[in-house]
Amino acid sequence: MNVAHVVLVYVAAALAEIAGCFAFWSWLRSGRSAWVLVPGVAFDATCHRLGYGGGYYDRLLPLVPATSPRIGGAFDVQIVERVPAAPHDIAVDAVVTESRRFAKAK
Repeated sequence: MNVAHVVLVYVAAALAEIAGCFAFWSWLRSGRSAWVLVPGVAFDATCHRLGYGGGYYDRLLPLVPATSPRIGGAFDVQIVERVPAAPHDIAVDAVVTESRRFAKAK
């Protein structure tokens, strides 16, 4: 697994949502992805995320196999005390910044 593969997964997810490409979802569900980089505006220590408002990842994350960790990539300035979360919101498995790491309680 290299950086190019991770970037490809991230870009392909966005393009698949826009284009309605179901072939990508089939590939993702096949379990061939090692992990998924999940962007966000803000994250908290319980791994909840505030997205960009399009709902793309709210639809993507339920399709990701349980064996593929969902990792939120952020900067320290994006970590807040609490992100408002509704029951349908899916937290990421971990958040990684330039100086900290948080993992979701199991």
